[in-house]
Amino acid sequence: MKLRKTWPILAVFTIALYGPPNASWAARSVGGRISGEITAISSSGTIKVGGHTYRVRANSAAQKAARKLSVGQVVELKLERAGGGREPEVVAIAKHAS
Repeated sequence: MKLRKTWPILAVFTIALYGPPNASWAARSVGGRISGEITAISSSGTIKVGGHTYRVRANSAAQKAARKLSVGQVVELKLERAGGGREPEVVAIAKHAS
C-alpha cells in the first residue's frame, strides 16, 4: 500500500488513541482540599479561608460544622464542583487540632 492511501487511517487511529478524552472527563466531579485559617464566616453560606471565599453547600455536613466555627481557627475544606459549571462548593469542614 502506498503511504498516500494509508495516511487517513493512521491519522484517525492517532487522534482516537491520543486525542482528548472529552466524553469521559465531562462527567467527572472535580474537587479538592483547602487548608488554612478562617478569615471570615458569613451567615449567608460562605466561608473565607486563606483570602478566598467559598460557598458552603446547603443542607450539607459543612453547613452544620460552619455554625460551630469562628474566625482564626485553622480548618480543612473539602470541595466538590456543583453541576452547571459553577464554582466548587464546600461539602465538609474539618477543624485542625492545634
